[in-house]
Order: sequence, then structure tokens, then C-alpha cells
Amino acid sequence: MESFPAWDQEVLDKCYDVVDYVSVHHYHSAPPGDMGALLGGSLYYEDFINTEIAMIDYVASKHRSPRKVMLSIEAIAKISLSPLISRASKDTDP
Repeated sequence: MESFPAWDQEVLDKCYDVVDYVSVHHYHSAPPGDMGALLGGSLYYEDFINTEIAMIDYVASKHRSPRKVMLSIEAIAKISLSPLISRASKDTDP
């Protein structure tokens, strides 16, 4: 995302003193049955959250504010495990 985190920083810089939460979300997809790609998305999301926290801390220090703006993480996902379970049971069948 080209505008991340610059856009978030620009907006928060203008309204830091009246904001309590910054809402973040990320949609991750992986090819069906690719457990590595599915689980690897957590590393991206971790970096995404850490970047957002650092940006919030930067804006707080710029404003010399004792206020703490918190993150609201919105993540709704539907994961179908049946192909993964089916494949796993084939791998372990004698």
C-alpha cells in the first residue's frame, strides 16, 4: 500500500488530541491448501501493527502529548480448514 503509513500519519497529526483509537484491518489471502502462505500472513500483519504503533508514538512525541492513542484491530476472516484437514489425514494414514 503506497500511502501506508504516510496517510495515517497525516490524518492523525491533524486530530491527535481528539482521537482515542485508530482502527486497522488487513485482508490476507492464500492459495487454497497452502498452509505456509496462510500462516505466513501473520508475519505481515505483525509488521503492519508494529509500523502503526511506531507511527502513533511518533505523532504523540511530535505533539508532546501524554495521551495514548490505542489500536482497534478489526479482523474478520473465514478460513475453510476442510481441505487442510483432509490433506493432513492423507499424510498420516498408514
